[in-house]
Amino acid sequence: MSEIRNETLEFVLENNPDIDALSVRACDLLDAEVLLTLSNNSIRQLDVFGLHNTEDFAWLPFMTNISLRNLTSLCMAEGAITDFSLLALAEVCHQLQHLDLNWCDDIADNGISELVSVNAPSLRSLNIRQCALGPLTLDSIALCHNLIKLDISTALEIPRECWDRMFFDMPHIEEVDIGWVSGVTNDMLVSMFCRCRRLKKIVLDGNKSITETPFLRIITNDLKGRPIRSAQYLPWIKYISVQYCNDMDDTILNRIVFDCRGSLVIQDYYGTDIVYELIRQEESTDSL
Repeated sequence: MSEIRNETLEFVLENNPDIDALSVRACDLLDAEVLLTLSNNSIRQLDVFGLHNTEDFAWLPFMTNISLRNLTSLCMAEGAITDFSLLALAEVCHQLQHLDLNWCDDIADNGISELVSVNAPSLRSLNIRQCALGPLTLDSIALCHNLIKLDISTALEIPRECWDRMFFDMPHIEEVDIGWVSGVTNDMLVSMFCRCRRLKKIVLDGNKSITETPFLRIITNDLKGRPIRSAQYLPWIKYISVQYCNDMDDTILNRIVFDCRGSLVIQDYYGTDIVYELIRQEESTDSL
């Protein structure tokens, strides 16, 4: 795939004018000229992950194309773009359902927030891993009430007031990655878990200020005092990752997984999955 050149892609596009989905991931031999061909097609799903040879000015004919009003999925991860590109896209793209800007090092708070804001009603998946997470971006995420998947893993800090606004009304969110975010506390997680009840996967890798406490309420007791999964607190959670979280008590994490009877997996500090079946086998062996 990486050996594709401009002329090959131009031939494909010119002979398939109705093509609506295109992925040119890691096609390093492509350059700016091919975008002139792209601008003539009504692309609905575009993946240009890792297209390092194409900077802002080259994208302009494509980004100002009226047909981009139909674009629903866009991946520009690891692209050599700036806010110039994002602001141009925000002028024409208002129906994005999936947006991936992971590792775009040169984009900033203003550009990200503008593109996210104008697409907030339709966005289902937003990936801005290792991007600038300023207050404008965080408040724009708070407008995305239909999000299902969110990746904002970063080494930056999220203020508590921005955190509360962001997760105040996300009733459909199922997957969140907030690994390495500075300043996340147990109270912040509990607040999020109480509101985001459809969560199925949460990644908390590298968070140094949290313990196992926010997960204790996953287990409650039935009328006979037997441990069971809560039907109110994280009832759908299937996977929790706490890799490189220093203050987790592995014994308690194991107990939570065991009491969930196979419905939950937790990835521990070392990246090892704590699985019910393995704990059960170990306890059976110890009882012999």
